[in-house]
Formats: sequence, C-alpha cells, structure tokens
Amino acid sequence: MGYLNLPNLITALGVLLALNGCFAAWKGLFPAAMICLMLAGLCDLFDGLVARKMELSPEEQAYGAQIDSLADVCLFGMAPVLMLLPLGSSWLEWIVYGFYLLAVLNRLAWFNLKGLAGEGEIQYYTGLPVTYMALILPLGMIVYFLLPEMLRMIWNLLLFGGTGSLFISKLQIPKPRGKAYAFFPALAGVMIVLWSWHPWMP
Repeated sequence: MGYLNLPNLITALGVLLALNGCFAAWKGLFPAAMICLMLAGLCDLFDGLVARKMELSPEEQAYGAQIDSLADVCLFGMAPVLMLLPLGSSWLEWIVYGFYLLAVLNRLAWFNLKGLAGEGEIQYYTGLPVTYMALILPLGMIVYFLLPEMLRMIWNLLLFGGTGSLFISKLQIPKPRGKAYAFFPALAGVMIVLWSWHPWMP
C-alpha cells in the first residue's frame, strides 16, 4: 500500500527527525531538538523539488501531496509544541498552543483546497507556510533563553500566537524558487552551527 520512492522517503526521514527531536527535548537535549527540527524542515524543502525532477504518475504525485501535508502536521504542528512542553507550560500557553495547532490545520487544509495564487513563474502562498516554523522556532528560542525568566512565558505566547496568526492571514508569501533553495539551507546551516555551540543555554 502506498508508493515507495525517493521524495516520499525524504518526507519520511523528516518525520523521523522531528520525532527524534521530541525525544531529545524530553531528555533535556534542547539544542539537539532544534537541530532535528531544522533538518526536518530541509527534508520538507527538498522532497517536493526532488519529486518535480522525477517522472511520477499522476497517482504518485497525488499520494505524495497527501503524505507531505500529513507530515507537515507532525513536523510543524505537533513537534514544536511537544518540544517546548518540557520547559513548563501555563494554562495560557496551553490555550495559545491549541490556537497554533488549529491554525496549522486550517492553513494546510486551505492550501490543499485552493493551492497557490498567481500565474506563471511568480506564485504565492496565501498565509505563511507552516514549514517556516522550522526556522522561526530555533530563532525564537534563542531569544527565549536570552530573556529573563519572568519574560519567557510572554515571549512564548507572542511566538506561537503570532506565528499561528500569520499562518491564517491573507499575506501573500512568494513560493521559494531558484536561489531560495540555496538561501534556506545556508541559513539553516548557520543556525545548526549556532545551536551546536548554544552559548545562550543555561
């Protein structure tokens, strides 16, 4: 059942990396969790690119789109929340995490229904793609650990509430193409080095 091909294997690798990141966070290895999330984001960036380079049947393409969307729920919906729970959470954070997860589901369902806006080479996502959380969270958590403890919960609320709001906004975000496939991995590489060093951690 299903289709075993290179793009779907890359998608599966991303899911396993996110799962490993959750395990790492619960063991107190937070830098490893952030690195796993960024690597999972790179898997999500490249599985579609690899699929477009291959000659896949219409059914394989449809299957790949479905499994990619389901993987996004795990990678950029549940995993970021689960990674942060070991840091402690208030009832207010639970509410914002719930809003964030619902925003992820709504964003993905809307994209599956409407697809991209625009025509030709320039196409746009409506709302921030959920995959951007793979960089937003590692960047945001650097700020989190640099803040005084009394401000960390407020930052968490702003980070997840703000990102969730961008997911369901009407902002038009250009679809990555060309140089973006070099820029995002380069940025992720810098972030991975920083999280490997992580001088801001207690």
